[in-house]
Amino acid sequence: MLDEVRKWSEIARVALAAFYRDVRHGPENLPFKLIPFASFSKKDVVLEYIERAQRELTDLTILSLFATFEQLLLDHFESSTNALLNGETEPLKRRILEGQNQLKRPRETPIKTILDYYKAIVDPDLVGQVKQIYQYRNWVAHGKRGPSPPNITPVHAYSRLQAFLDHLR
Repeated sequence: MLDEVRKWSEIARVALAAFYRDVRHGPENLPFKLIPFASFSKKDVVLEYIERAQRELTDLTILSLFATFEQLLLDHFESSTNALLNGETEPLKRRILEGQNQLKRPRETPIKTILDYYKAIVDPDLVGQVKQIYQYRNWVAHGKRGPSPPNITPVHAYSRLQAFLDHLR
């Protein structure tokens, strides 16, 4: 599923780059009337908007990659916890397991807590890198307020998230 995000993102990135090139080299041939929110009289204004769109696309790609990863991780965690709960027949152990909120309601558990469980099967350094992507995703999702967390590229986000998911197979 991460591949789907990567593919649409790459197509949009290439399209924006081509549009940027076309505006720079032959703006008189472009149908600016197709852009409904403004009439552009200066090439530089259009180029600035395209550059901003490219930056926003980068951030939205990371947000989408993490959201997709998060759902896959929660599905795995939920499946694992259900198997654990359903497989335990000893009353005391079952009661102890049922008392763990993370096991009863994994989708209500903070993602950082769930990520920490996976340190048992995923290199803790990779878990930390995924948490950095989560931090960047939160910064984007909540209006880019405050200082920017360490910059993450879509390529790095994809490779780290996919490496994590590869451990779940």
